Amino acid sequence: MSISLDSRPVHLLVLIFSGIALYGFTLGYPFVFDSFIYIIGNPLITDSDPFFLYFDIEKYFDTYLNRLSHRDLLSSFLLRPIAYLSFHLNYLQGGLNPAGFRLVNIAIHISNALLLYHILSSVIIQRTNGTDSGQAFAVPFFASLLF
Repeated sequence: MSISLDSRPVHLLVLIFSGIALYGFTLGYPFVFDSFIYIIGNPLITDSDPFFLYFDIEKYFDTYLNRLSHRDLLSSFLLRPIAYLSFHLNYLQGGLNPAGFRLVNIAIHISNALLLYHILSSVIIQRTNGTDSGQAFAVPFFASLLF
């Protein structure tokens, strides 16, 4: 049994290892740019209470309006609750260690590339009436690789 270079398992492994190779070296880097606003010193990340106040907007604003260093954090938390939940879970797991935040970010991006590959492959299989030709998977592979 041989694995051809146009097989789906090989594509998935290449996507995973490409993501690791491209971004794995950044695990030791410090926080940069907007990380100082959105992560460091942000009580919405270090405290669990905002998640319990999510559906009580008035109390949320009364509690955190004066505690935040940047006004954008108030609306950002409400518009991106899943991102803030992942930030909070990262904080609970490893404090303000940038490596944990970067590792989760890399894992999410690799997962999204694999999801894109799966979706595009499914569309191709459906459009070609179930024909599983390896050449047809070049488009999903390179699109996911660019992602």
